[in-house]
Amino acid sequence: MKRRGDVSTPDAVFAKLKHEATVSASGCWLLASKRYPSVLVLGVRIQAHRFAWEYFYGKKMPEGCDACHTCDTKNCVNPEHIWPGSRTDNMRDAAAKGRTGSANRKLSVDDVRHIRAALASGIPVTKLAVKFGVHHATISEIGSGRKRKRDGGKIAQRKISVGSLVRSAKLSEAIVSKMRAEHAAGATVTSLARKDGVSVGTASPMLHGKTWKHVGPAIAEAEKDAGVE
Repeated sequence: MKRRGDVSTPDAVFAKLKHEATVSASGCWLLASKRYPSVLVLGVRIQAHRFAWEYFYGKKMPEGCDACHTCDTKNCVNPEHIWPGSRTDNMRDAAAKGRTGSANRKLSVDDVRHIRAALASGIPVTKLAVKFGVHHATISEIGSGRKRKRDGGKIAQRKISVGSLVRSAKLSEAIVSKMRAEHAAGATVTSLARKDGVSVGTASPMLHGKTWKHVGPAIAEAEKDAGVE
């Protein structure tokens, strides 16, 4: 009769990984965990993908090496998607693939300066994110100087992070400018709120200048000039 501890033998652990993994279209062996899963082998805890490589190739990974993924998928344990690399190799690979904390590395210095100029003109964060193919948080962090601070361009002061720079904003500067023009032409608060998909409680103070005080009359033209209509 096998003891319960027998399930932690290398053969048993590798068989269990293969059984529990879901094979993706790209050949990844995906475990349920979204992080780096670990396994217990002969009483020793080890990262699952590192163990899979060592078991498959029949040798220990060189001392000081990270178990790097060619597929960039943390929960993949396919040994053929794993390679031993130094910490420097791993960091260079992450930077080349945009997986570092600076996810905006694909933006050039000129892009960063253009983004800051556009934000200063009132262009919405969301429109700039679409134009440059990055997350809206990246645009906001560039505008505030939390990222790419040394790349030039006017950096918004944290205390005036308003309007579309606020991630939860339901309006953009261009929409505010348009709604105010329509309100001045006779449209009611209720009709404008319904038309632009916001509550009367959001529309009314904005239309009366109690919120979105930074919006000027030239927002629509600024968007046109920046090519983000």
